[in-house]
Amino acid sequence: PSMRGALAGIFREQIERCYMPPPGTATTPAEMPVLDVRFNVDGSLATEPRIQRAGSKPIDRAVADAALRAVRRCAPYRVPARFAPFYEDWKYWLIEFDPAQT
Repeated sequence: PSMRGALAGIFREQIERCYMPPPGTATTPAEMPVLDVRFNVDGSLATEPRIQRAGSKPIDRAVADAALRAVRRCAPYRVPARFAPFYEDWKYWLIEFDPAQT
């Protein structure tokens, strides 16, 4: 896989461990939110993560808020040393969060 794809998988695994689904998501599908996440080279959050896009239903907002909490809870992220030289390529992410994969 590409360097960015490999690192995306590493970030996804870490976020999934910290995600706690809101009540009702097992029976009601939610739109996947998109989160704006910016990292420092050490894996800490450079800024407060933000919701870039979320659906209009209350369940959509609940999933987006839970995803934000997961991103915060997991920080700082483990970033393998081999990715440090490519920091400019991965310091900014728009993460489409799929609650069905957690």
